[in-house]
Amino acid sequence: MVTESAESVARRGSRILGATGGLGCGLVLGGMLLALYSVTFASAQPENWESYQGTDALNQAHGLARHYAWTAIVLGLVVLAAVAVTAVEVVRSSRWILPTTDWVRAVVVLAMGAGIVVLPVMALSGHLVRRYRDIRGDVPFFASLPTALTASGLVVVGAALMALPVWRSMIPRWRPGVVEALSLRRGLAMAVAAGLAVSGPIAAVAVVAADDTVRFDHTRAAATTVPAVPNRLGEERFRVPLPMVTTSSGSGSPNVVVAGAGFVVASTAGLTAYDGATGAPRWHYLSTYPPVEGATAPWQHDTSTRVGYSPGTLQSVDGGKVVVANWGRVGWNAFDAMTGENLWHHADYTRDIADLDQWTADPTEALSTPGFLIRRNTERMARYDGRTGKRMWSVDLPMKMDPSACYEQRISVAMTDGAIYVLVPCTHGDPSRASVTEIDPATGAVVVTREFEDADTATLTRFENTVVAGWFRRTPSAFVDITLTGPRQLANTTVDDGDRTRIVAADPLGAQQIRPVYRDAHDKDPYAVVAADTGAIRYRLPGFVDPIIPDAQNVMFLRDEIVQMPGSPGSRILTYELPVRSWSREDGHPVTSRTAGTVNYQAFPRALAAPGAVLVFWSFESAGEIVGFGE
Repeated sequence: MVTESAESVARRGSRILGATGGLGCGLVLGGMLLALYSVTFASAQPENWESYQGTDALNQAHGLARHYAWTAIVLGLVVLAAVAVTAVEVVRSSRWILPTTDWVRAVVVLAMGAGIVVLPVMALSGHLVRRYRDIRGDVPFFASLPTALTASGLVVVGAALMALPVWRSMIPRWRPGVVEALSLRRGLAMAVAAGLAVSGPIAAVAVVAADDTVRFDHTRAAATTVPAVPNRLGEERFRVPLPMVTTSSGSGSPNVVVAGAGFVVASTAGLTAYDGATGAPRWHYLSTYPPVEGATAPWQHDTSTRVGYSPGTLQSVDGGKVVVANWGRVGWNAFDAMTGENLWHHADYTRDIADLDQWTADPTEALSTPGFLIRRNTERMARYDGRTGKRMWSVDLPMKMDPSACYEQRISVAMTDGAIYVLVPCTHGDPSRASVTEIDPATGAVVVTREFEDADTATLTRFENTVVAGWFRRTPSAFVDITLTGPRQLANTTVDDGDRTRIVAADPLGAQQIRPVYRDAHDKDPYAVVAADTGAIRYRLPGFVDPIIPDAQNVMFLRDEIVQMPGSPGSRILTYELPVRSWSREDGHPVTSRTAGTVNYQAFPRALAAPGAVLVFWSFESAGEIVGFGE
């Protein structure tokens, strides 16, 4: 049996001691470098930090990152200084030189203790785990916070490893081993390098942890042929759950738009695209942020997060080829509506938000005809390319009226396939006035601006590609309007009696409209299809119901049939069977009557003609449903 000599054991112990101290030194250096990166080069706030600037979550996140990063840097310097003092004293003498023995020893002990204890105590007393979890659930990921906390961990572990040789150097009978360990310079250098090498992957993981894309479940789909819009109502084809999304007013918002190979549905988590012919999901982009307890925003329910889809922001643009939506505290994202490819996150569109704060005419309106990507304020409007987010044009809105002379200027915008209309009401003074401007969507050129005197409570209503500007005229007292069925009609369109020309629906091609045409004072079935240019009656629609919300787009002109989803019969009926009816476009005789489901009178059902299906949908309280009809 070979007995290992005491000298060999001591030498092996010295090597282990040197390796431990060198490794700890490398970890401390790596932690300090990572902390320095955290306070200098790492992003100090999420990319879309403007959307929640000044909030407690952002202040906590920013302050916490800097606090831990600078603490790690200072403690790292203190620990390295203590180790350096210890090394110098050990090398210079085999004993501590009096009279500095006591205070030097005390300073070294305090320094090493601070390196090991201060950061963990900070974490425990400051409830770091809870605060970090809350911040990560409330704020998108960014680099400075995870790198600062990782750097703190490296400094603590490194200080603990170096504490062993420092402690042994203070005991005379163990000091020779420390002296020998310090003499193994090559081994020490290799140990320090190993510590730095270990720090590298750990730092990389911390940087990767700042990638917020990992918090989104994103699938894509292959391109396919866009199915045709049905020619008639047909039979029920599918049912799709419609998640509840609540606006700031608390009412249900049917975040559904026609796009891609069918339609896209928004939930609090994000977007899901469906095939219009089958109702099958195609792609989705959903936030996986954890639920936040005690959420206070109106759209935050039991399973919601503070980082999720912003209700009412889903838009279908560029002929339905692109969808754009905003995520609270994350920012805007644009997707190829067919494949789900993420097209852009930062672009001219997002950079112009500070100046052009309004992005559409009505953020809760689900457009059956995809619109244009627009931003505006009361003085300027800009259009952007949906696929790139780049600004296509910007135009100053021609204000013939002095804004200072108006009590209130609530600009309204209506978009059709061939024109953008801007209504500027001026309700101050006598008489009131209003101006309507037509803008060419391709170039941004102002086609014409027309001002109307004695125009009180002016409104702008869109029916597919037909736009009606209406107002109350005091002298003589009447409601009047102008009807625009196509581009470049504003300059010469005559002002009509609004009661006589009231439109409740219009053909997207602009050739036909549905209006009430009373045969006598007691006519209870007055609705007829008329020619848009002459007002001549084509045929009547027996059983057609007066829409409660005229511009709610619950009437669809298909190739062979006109389809109507009448909506709520009134607040006195809590629930009712939602009917869907159709009439022939040849002579107006009723063709089909279906029932979409049982809905609450507050559900505000909507209907859209999409590729592959006629969609009827509603949302109330916890959930809703989309019903697809087709041939």
